[in-house]
Amino acid sequence: MDISELFEKIQEEFYPEELRGEFVLQGNLIVWSFNLTDDMDEFDYVEEDGEEYVFNYDGECSEELLIEAYHEDIEQVKLFLDEIEEIDNWTFSDYEIVDEVILFKLF
Repeated sequence: MDISELFEKIQEEFYPEELRGEFVLQGNLIVWSFNLTDDMDEFDYVEEDGEEYVFNYDGECSEELLIEAYHEDIEQVKLFLDEIEEIDNWTFSDYEIVDEVILFKLF
């Protein structure tokens, strides 16, 4: 299976709401990324009186949230690759964190 075929299979297997991050095909590798800033919109909370509260996280806590999203998604992808007997044919990079974004590469 080549990288394009794998990307298509991943897109077919997972609905966008099933994963915290998103996959993008870039040349001969697949990049998964998760942007905490985009995800924080889900943490807005409006009380009955109309007052809005936004939950803020410090840098250390933000890193923990990014790593948590990474672990959740990478485990699902690894399980899927194991199910289709492709797990041994692909390599996962270590994750990288830049500002509020975490990513890994699959090649």
